[in-house]
Amino acid sequence: MKKTACFLLTTVLFILLASSVFAATQWTENAKYISGGENRTAAVCIPKTEYSKVLSLSSYIISNEYYLVAPNDGTYIFTITADKGGCSILLYDEKGNYVGKSNAFPEQKTTSQVIIEAKKDERIFFVVDSPYARLALNQYVQICFDGYHKQSQELVVLAKPYCTEDGSKGYRCVYCDTSIPVETIPATGHTPTTAIATKKATCTEPGTLVTPCLICDEAISTSEIPATGHTGGKKEIIQPATCIATGIEGEMCITCGEVLSTTTLPITDHAAGKMTVVKAATCLEAGLNEQHCTVCDVTLATETPAALGHTPGAWQDILAATCTADGSRVQYCAVCNAVLAEEVLPAHGHRAMEWSVTREAACLQSGLKEKKCSDCGLALETEQLDALGHNYTEWETLTEATKEQEGEKRRHCVHCGDTQFEKIDKIPKVLGIF
Repeated sequence: MKKTACFLLTTVLFILLASSVFAATQWTENAKYISGGENRTAAVCIPKTEYSKVLSLSSYIISNEYYLVAPNDGTYIFTITADKGGCSILLYDEKGNYVGKSNAFPEQKTTSQVIIEAKKDERIFFVVDSPYARLALNQYVQICFDGYHKQSQELVVLAKPYCTEDGSKGYRCVYCDTSIPVETIPATGHTPTTAIATKKATCTEPGTLVTPCLICDEAISTSEIPATGHTGGKKEIIQPATCIATGIEGEMCITCGEVLSTTTLPITDHAAGKMTVVKAATCLEAGLNEQHCTVCDVTLATETPAALGHTPGAWQDILAATCTADGSRVQYCAVCNAVLAEEVLPAHGHRAMEWSVTREAACLQSGLKEKKCSDCGLALETEQLDALGHNYTEWETLTEATKEQEGEKRRHCVHCGDTQFEKIDKIPKVLGIF
């Protein structure tokens, strides 16, 4: 497959970097490859009649039309320059393996490079990858190598001089833009500025004053700032005196704090602390209070609080008294719970309640009422209630009596419901007839 390219002004720029000097390469039109030759030239042009062969090659098809025979081991830089963006160079070895490609430059930029390492006599095939058609009437290719370039006409500053480094003037290659120095620009020398203290002087050590260069900031000169010496007058307690050891007071330098002289402080009196309880007094035993020095903890004074004695508490029932049996109660100490006193609670006897009916009296049966103890429920007295007897209602006529037939009447007890029946005599006839 071949990749079409159109309207392309293409420059394939080959720069050879090698450690040793070798003969300049030239274009061999018959063999159609670049090889070492006898003529040394600064630039070699490929005839534009051959461009179609370069531009028509596909990015992935090896062409035997154009290739480089490396004259020496070294680094080879292929540069493409074109009048339109999007072009790049693709490189292959003799077996058709892809070995390198330059980045395709955008449309506004028309230069791109690819760098590879090659051995002497190794052949590197190269093709142009372009998105344009291959009609090219005014295209040309130039190659720079081994320090041979087409020199520009204008002398320019290649490197600016600095304080301690020389600069250079020279020319640039019109093809590959390589710098060609021809003249040295002397170093400018340092420009002093305001001195700066890089190390401050202390009481015992000198400081350092440095004058830097305004341009490169390098130190031009240094000088010593004398030590200031100590400034006394400030007194501080280094070690306080106590009741068991002397102290130290020192005169200090107000700048660095170094001790200039010392004075011994005498032993002090004990520092009495608060009286504290060692053993609290109880109901039966005395207590103990002690006062100690807050510094050395020595005992300065003691107190012996007297025993407190018992504190009677409330009486507590141990066994409650009943109607017929005695009870007991005890009084304890409210502090130590010791038994202080015991008492017998006498039996309180029965407590009679009001009479209560335990069996109601009936018409034909007597009732019963009792008086019980409110504590133990024992029946203290009993009394019999008389039978009520029947309490009948008025007679109720069930059947009226007639002259020919007796009538019937009925009554019942309002308590038990007992019912009685009686006949009602016939109505007598008048004269025994009517």
